[in-house]
Amino acid sequence: MDARILLVEDDNTTRQLLASVLIDAGYQVTTAANGTEALQLLEQESFDVVVTDIRMREIDGIEVLSAARNIRFPPEVILLTGYGSLETAVAALRCGAFNYLLKPCLSAELLECVESAAVRRLRERRRIAALQVIAQEFAPYPREEAMAAIAPGAPHGRELGAPRPEPRSLQVGELRLDLFQHTATFAARPLSLTPIEYAFLCCLAETPGRVQRYTEIVHRTHGYLANDAEAQVLLRWHVRNLRRKIPHEYLITVRSTGYLLVDPEHTAIVLE
Repeated sequence: MDARILLVEDDNTTRQLLASVLIDAGYQVTTAANGTEALQLLEQESFDVVVTDIRMREIDGIEVLSAARNIRFPPEVILLTGYGSLETAVAALRCGAFNYLLKPCLSAELLECVESAAVRRLRERRRIAALQVIAQEFAPYPREEAMAAIAPGAPHGRELGAPRPEPRSLQVGELRLDLFQHTATFAARPLSLTPIEYAFLCCLAETPGRVQRYTEIVHRTHGYLANDAEAQVLLRWHVRNLRRKIPHEYLITVRSTGYLLVDPEHTAIVLE
């Protein structure tokens, strides 16, 4: 994915190592050796994702997060933290951080987290672009007419209709996905899921027992279109991780087609 990354890390060796991993994955990477440099770069340039250490002298990662969130079109922010500042990182999620990674983190974990953040950023850019198109389309009309055109049940203009109420959660056997809190439990025990793993399970849990094709899942989890071979490769690693977190019999592979989620005790399998 062609995303612009700002990497903020005050340890030279760690900064060079992480930058190398991101560059090899195809990202455009700008580095900052401290929080002061990071704030200057955020003022001068546009980034899709900021990856920043929390503990830095003078200006720390939380201040970098705050500055990034105040930008008009803010980038997603991933925090790098040691166990000593883990509580701070968790609190920062409530302040708008996308996610956090424990140091030292594996290259695969870094790339998965950055990919998820970049996908969300891309979706937000598309949403903003769509809103701008709508605004331009209704610009010639007086405010009252424009609001009437988009209001549910409006007698004039385009009638969009009232949105359907969304379910609070999805349940498949002992797996429960909270759609409001974006959390998951199995047998009432919390599951530690990455954003892509959570989106993957939500996609399958909407139609338990029914096969979802590789390409359909990737469109939901990654936000772009891929062919079957590409989609299968993208999902394989996530499926391997999920099978460490929920029983194997819940997540079934249909060879050369896709995956499905089942309640082993009750769900009938539908192959189409």
